[in-house]
Amino acid sequence: VLKPLEFAAGATVVDVGAESSGVVIWRNGRIMLAEGLIRGFNQMVRDVAFDLDLQFEEVRPFGDAEDAEYLKGNERKQLREDIERSLENACWDFADYVADELMERGAILSELPSQIVLVGGYSNISRLVDPFTARFERDVRMGLPAGIEGFPVDGAPKEMTGWCTACG
Repeated sequence: VLKPLEFAAGATVVDVGAESSGVVIWRNGRIMLAEGLIRGFNQMVRDVAFDLDLQFEEVRPFGDAEDAEYLKGNERKQLREDIERSLENACWDFADYVADELMERGAILSELPSQIVLVGGYSNISRLVDPFTARFERDVRMGLPAGIEGFPVDGAPKEMTGWCTACG
């Protein structure tokens, strides 16, 4: 998922999984730091569900797709907006969590490589890009497997999650 220049010059790779995540800092073609993190996308969903007094299953489909089927219709508009806002906040909290964990392990955020690459089954959650860009003051892109025939580059988020998990 790293481009040749990123592999050589350096990048911070954040693997966003369902139940856990990981961070790897590459510099000069070598791993400088590799850490597992205990939070993943499902924890963000649990936090949103708790905040809105909903069940996990009521929030999870919305986090994976642009719009969950059960939330369609005007009568659910406010709930959709509440979930959207809470998921956005959870993504900002997740970026803060990753930054805090890196600093706790001795990383100096201002000295990280200039590129952050989000990978993993939940890296395609577009809500993560802005929080990571702002928190780390780095360019952020979603890292997708390259050179795999049939990879749904423009697929729906649920399709992308399965592909990213399997390819990872």
